[in-house]
Amino acid sequence: MKNLIFLFFIFVFFKTNYSQNTFLIWIPSPTDEISVTDVIENNDGNFIFASNKRYFEPYYHLNAYLLKVNPEGEIIGDYEIELTDTNTGIDNLLIDKDQNIIAIGRTYTSTSDSGRSQLWFLKFDVNFNLIIDKKYSSGYTSVPQSAKFDSDSNIIVTGILFHDPNEISETDDGFVCKFSQVGDSLLFKQLIINQNQTCWEILEKKDSKEFFLFGDNYDDISWGQIIKIDSVFNILSIDSIPEKISLYYIARWLTDTTFILTGKKPNLLNPGPQDDDLGVLVLDTAFNIIYKNQFGQINKIDYPGYLHNLDFIDTSNIYYGGTADMVIGYYFQSDTSWYIINKFDSKLNLKWQKYYGGDAYYKLWSVKATSDGGCLLLGTRYNYLNHADMRDIYIIKLDENGNLTSINNPEIKVKEIIVYPNPVTESIYLQTALKQSMDFEFYDITGKKVLQKKNVDSKSVINIKHLHSGMYFYRITDKQRLIDSGKIIIDKSN
Repeated sequence: MKNLIFLFFIFVFFKTNYSQNTFLIWIPSPTDEISVTDVIENNDGNFIFASNKRYFEPYYHLNAYLLKVNPEGEIIGDYEIELTDTNTGIDNLLIDKDQNIIAIGRTYTSTSDSGRSQLWFLKFDVNFNLIIDKKYSSGYTSVPQSAKFDSDSNIIVTGILFHDPNEISETDDGFVCKFSQVGDSLLFKQLIINQNQTCWEILEKKDSKEFFLFGDNYDDISWGQIIKIDSVFNILSIDSIPEKISLYYIARWLTDTTFILTGKKPNLLNPGPQDDDLGVLVLDTAFNIIYKNQFGQINKIDYPGYLHNLDFIDTSNIYYGGTADMVIGYYFQSDTSWYIINKFDSKLNLKWQKYYGGDAYYKLWSVKATSDGGCLLLGTRYNYLNHADMRDIYIIKLDENGNLTSINNPEIKVKEIIVYPNPVTESIYLQTALKQSMDFEFYDITGKKVLQKKNVDSKSVINIKHLHSGMYFYRITDKQRLIDSGKIIIDKSN
């Protein structure tokens, strides 16, 4: 194992019949950790994470990186795939019946200006010894988004074919393909319907060998579409996804006749700045809405995790996460953001909602439910004050209540309520899943209480138009405890 600089915090909480570990793994390194894409949990309770690194010296190149962590959060193995003049990346992980690791990714020669990435099938044993290494060319730049076992134990992969290897074009296509567990290519289908299609997710139907695909731009009238395909991937029908849900789809069966679907949900009624939420639907097989919900802040961009944003082991405890205060565009932001994670039941009734971070720019890629009832949050952290264009791996293991507890206090904020915007001009909003009545108090820098509002909740708007510019402090309490406190800048210069 190569030497790593990392911080981890561990706490073991015992219950009657099982224990729940929580930990935080933060790996600052001299490379740019582009993403933490996926994780699997094996029979020993160990976790295998997939990440992708970017190097600038001695030449620009990308390396796939695998990390093995025990249930207590200790790094017990790692493997960086470094090939001469070749870029490598892993997007999805699966585990077979023999506990071998199957990785689906992409690779291309970095010295070629016209290089187009190939689909990449890898299989490792538990110690990262390579068993299978196969590559497949589609003639385009192949970017896998989802990989799942089907009912025949083959592997179905969906993704996007970029016609121009250097940028998204107006003629990109979705694709779906099938591999055996030894990496043999069994079927490949390029989905050419319109222009600039995507293909994020696939769900095998319970009663047949048909599938539902979830993508965008397969028609000209709706935001996202459900594409029904047969067993050899011919398109049978195209239907609109309700509620203008689009992008970053994850779909899972809840029952034999209903499934849950996530994606970005725009708030089109808001006349202000771009406002996106984490959207979620429960649909029947005719795509009628059974339940719906959305999570996010007013006048803010809150995005679902990019690759695997929802997971559950039992349908009464579903985890759904993303990035709160997302900034669209440039990856290296001086703004701050949060991981957001929601836990709800199969009727989308929210049990709790928590935020992690807020002191740097965090981006959540994936969420994984764990066998002990908790979940993992996978993503990156960037702090422009520390280094330029270098993101760090940032992994959080939570218990079933969203707690991250350790012997030493981890250097991360955990909040059940977000007070925003900050700085503020006229109105303060609260974002929380807490149901109890709360009191909001506002103090100036002398400690004088200048504002108090009772019985506030997530729908409350707190008017501060009468207050002057400057620094203020707030406290949010209920009858039993201090829930949150902090400082806010009022800026009326604009």
